[in-house]
Amino acid sequence: MAAANAVSLRDVVRRDNTAHGRDAASPSPPCFVLAAVESLLWRGLKEEGLFRVAGSGTAVKELTQRTQEGCVECEDFADFSVHVVASMLKNFFRELPDCLMMSELYDQWIEVTKLEEPPKAIHTRLKALISKLPPENQAVMERLFHLLQNITLNEQLTRMTPTNVAVVWGPTLLWSANSSNATDSLTNSDNVITVVSELVDNYRELFQNSRLTAFPDAPALIYRKNYISEKSILGMMYLGSKVWTVDTQGGVFLMDDKTTTVTSSFDAKQGRVLALVSDGKHAWIGSAMSIKVWSESCELLREFPGVCCSMCVCCPSGVASQGPEHWHRVFAGGEQLIRIFDSGTLECLASVVLLPGTGTVFLSMAHTGERVLLGGSDGSVHVFDPTTATIVTQVKLLQKRRKVSVLLYDHRNGTFWASTGLDAIYIWDERSMTKVTELVTPHVLYMAVVEDSVWTASWDGSVHVWNAVTFEHLFELKPQGSEAASMLLANWRRDETMWQVPMCVC
Repeated sequence: MAAANAVSLRDVVRRDNTAHGRDAASPSPPCFVLAAVESLLWRGLKEEGLFRVAGSGTAVKELTQRTQEGCVECEDFADFSVHVVASMLKNFFRELPDCLMMSELYDQWIEVTKLEEPPKAIHTRLKALISKLPPENQAVMERLFHLLQNITLNEQLTRMTPTNVAVVWGPTLLWSANSSNATDSLTNSDNVITVVSELVDNYRELFQNSRLTAFPDAPALIYRKNYISEKSILGMMYLGSKVWTVDTQGGVFLMDDKTTTVTSSFDAKQGRVLALVSDGKHAWIGSAMSIKVWSESCELLREFPGVCCSMCVCCPSGVASQGPEHWHRVFAGGEQLIRIFDSGTLECLASVVLLPGTGTVFLSMAHTGERVLLGGSDGSVHVFDPTTATIVTQVKLLQKRRKVSVLLYDHRNGTFWASTGLDAIYIWDERSMTKVTELVTPHVLYMAVVEDSVWTASWDGSVHVWNAVTFEHLFELKPQGSEAASMLLANWRRDETMWQVPMCVC
């Protein structure tokens, strides 16, 4: 039963849009809902009884209060158990004045379960009902049911089948506003479970978004999932003939770039890893403890103490296309600090304090050939000039403070692409520092340039491909499974005259 003073989903969405600088009429799900779903996708898919096991009431109230105060990042939920996050999310939907699937459509939802028709016809009717929902309901429903299906895909760990999920969620998602007593509701409870179970079990067919339908000329994607680590894969790069990957706890895995089989592995012993780059001859691994430099043969060459949140390799202007032998500077970002290293001598050339007193942490980086773009925890992209060791300009992506977690520079077109964790990519012209456009797409975790296109990997496992000049959405690649596509790595395979885009999942 909804709370008497509950706020409608539409009003919640509008308030959230206004608070985060988006168009108030946008149907994008509330940021805290996105963050909760993302948190559960990352941490909850191995948890038995997710949504069936209740979280601590006190902790649920505390988390709910935090979301009302503006905690809307996935990281904000890290201090709470997955059961607390799950309970908070479920409570939100339970307390809406109208159910997500809309009580006025209750009879129509129930009627579908009573029809004796082929599955395809049933699915057509379900799609028609989904299309009758307000845009914000459809957007939220798509995200929620994506999570619910992934819980069932991991049934061996979660012990949650589509029916089990429907039993737990059915009464929260669909109720009748015209039921005169509890008996009426109980009469159709099995039908509610049936319809929600059908939606969960057939998510990919029922929630196909026409905006994301594959472009007719989209290339075929051969997808092979390799189990690498129990931890989340954070970084990925080429070094020699190997693909290096590193998990968040410092486990390093080397894969053959053609067979994608793991050939060796070792523990970097660096605590929580935050960044990984290659200068063509060495692997640079940055963590909350230090930066370590490794040879192709996995020999530790140097270690530099101190927090490293992001790194990039910068080459001189005019030689960006000539190969790794010309790369000569490695930049590492921390809190109010940029360190500059020589990739030949492996020496630290300078430590530059930037924006003192602000507490700004540089979470992402990209180089333009002459300057370095720094994505800050203050929601700005700062332009750093290595020759003067100063920030020459900066742009604020959103009025509200957001973390610029992903940055990509497109050398061909002189634009940089930035993501702040919202369902959008912000594209700016690097020369004039003016905003070019904004693209709507699920929360981006990584981006890569592939010839004249940009590939973006999202929290929901999808990979979106965009025209780098017109910014048109070309097509979507969506491998089956529950993993988030956490890393893309574009590589030109000259021996096979093809682009291959390896993707790490976690």
